[in-house]
Amino acid sequence: MIQQRRAELDAIRKQARERFRGGATGVQVAAMFSEAMDGFVVGLLESEWNEFSSDQQSQLQEHTALVAVGGTGRG
Repeated sequence: MIQQRRAELDAIRKQARERFRGGATGVQVAAMFSEAMDGFVVGLLESEWNEFSSDQQSQLQEHTALVAVGGTGRG
């Protein structure tokens, strides 16, 4: 699982580098990167929620906040 997640992160970083080298602006690359990181982090959370019962998932969704600090491309 960890190796798969690392590979996903590597793919996001590679895509950002390729877009920049292909002529995309820094703002465009940052927007792509931050959107991809949002999807990655939400995907992590959702995959972990699947380990809980539906009642527990409802409680988590109602009482959980996710705060990303650093590394998401939001500057």
